[in-house]
Amino acid sequence: MEEGFSVDMEVPESVEVGDSYRVNVTVENTGDFPLRGVTVRVGDRVKRIDLDLTERVKVGFDIVAPEEEGVQGLKAEVYTDTIYGEVKRDVRVEYSPLILREELRGDVLRIVADSDMVGGVIELEILKDGKTVYVDLMEVRNREHVVTLVPGNYLVRAKVEKWDRVYEEKEMRTEVEREFKYAVQLN
Repeated sequence: MEEGFSVDMEVPESVEVGDSYRVNVTVENTGDFPLRGVTVRVGDRVKRIDLDLTERVKVGFDIVAPEEEGVQGLKAEVYTDTIYGEVKRDVRVEYSPLILREELRGDVLRIVADSDMVGGVIELEILKDGKTVYVDLMEVRNREHVVTLVPGNYLVRAKVEKWDRVYEEKEMRTEVEREFKYAVQLN
């Protein structure tokens, strides 16, 4: 009779520089005993789980892509005091002339529209129920606006243009569950 487990890891094929993304590590007890205090590690993130006989558990980790293009190599390590397993996956990190994301920092929910296109212009629009509640057109440079949004579902649109050419357009949906000061950060 032996202890044992199998390990697999799901990662996205590609992400954009600086984006947060989810990695799922699946661990299945393939041995003859329940496993207690199993450590699951991806990079510097660690979680502990217990596995009954034949039990399969999916453990999620939030990872942030580096700020440079390339390949981000990830390794999931799973171990107890007596057994060890690992699986490696690569995630392609791609550059985009426009980055659009949300971040929660304390009590402030931020919409970040970012570009490194010198001389470019970012157009940002926030809609609720099909109606525009915020719009701005600004040159690419460090700048931040704070907008208070009431609870509801929002559609955020952004595009970056230069010399009357649109280089990229993006949109995302976000749900506000309570009133936040919304900081719109434009870099």
